Amino acid sequence: MIAFHLMHVSRMGSVCRNAQNAADFSSLERRTYRVLNQKEQIGFLTCELCAKSTMAIDFSIQPQADEVMNELVETLIEFLTVKFHPAKFLTCTDQRELIQALKHHLFYPKGKKLQRVVEPWRSALADYVFDGRGYIINQGEMKQINFGMFSTREKGCGWISAYNLLKMNNLEHTMKDTARGLDRHAFLGELLGQDIMSLYFWLKSQGLNVQVTPYGRNRVLNAMKQSSSGILLYTHTHGAHYTAYHKEPDGKYHFYNAVYGMRYQIMDGEAFMEKYTVPLSLMVITVR
Repeated sequence: MIAFHLMHVSRMGSVCRNAQNAADFSSLERRTYRVLNQKEQIGFLTCELCAKSTMAIDFSIQPQADEVMNELVETLIEFLTVKFHPAKFLTCTDQRELIQALKHHLFYPKGKKLQRVVEPWRSALADYVFDGRGYIINQGEMKQINFGMFSTREKGCGWISAYNLLKMNNLEHTMKDTARGLDRHAFLGELLGQDIMSLYFWLKSQGLNVQVTPYGRNRVLNAMKQSSSGILLYTHTHGAHYTAYHKEPDGKYHFYNAVYGMRYQIMDGEAFMEKYTVPLSLMVITVR
């Protein structure tokens, strides 16, 4: 797991070029941050909160590997969302790796700039529903988001796991599009939750190369070891649950929304199953 940090340089830092280029922007607040990867400085971020709650961003980032750049964009957008709660982001850059990473995370062309609109569902949810990169980790605080005839708190672990999995594979969707897309495939109006095959086929339809491994602890563990990420379906003492995971470089797994509100739940697959699952109740959707 890469650890990024932002260090405030000056409240009135260098002028944000994006704000200068955007017509009729009235600057309300401007800040400049040093961007650190671990302890190494890799660039600067200047942001300006402008009229109509638009956050204009100016990046000055050293070239990074694609995976690093994607994680950096997730971290910066979540940081700015929590700190300023803008309605949309606007930026302009000619750095190829950065443009690609921004497009992976819901930025789209707006004239000569790139824009990302913050969806209303995000504004309706508390910041602690999400981790430091914008992944959903607290389903228990999502009662106000409907999923069919139920609330997301009750029956939403399927769409939450799909949202997290798409996001970690650079296919980020809005929460609403993910939930509504899977809502049409849920069985008996979500009464029995999301079945794994409808989840599998919907993920494939969104461009994700996924496979399903049926019951069996050893089979599921082997499939997880060969994957880069996936969704684990398991039964615990209170029912069934889906959790998305990402395999870390050391072979452990980062689980999202398995324990509500827990950030950075990173464990061995065997340890997770031993602690949280009922035997013989496992299935997994994997991404290679």
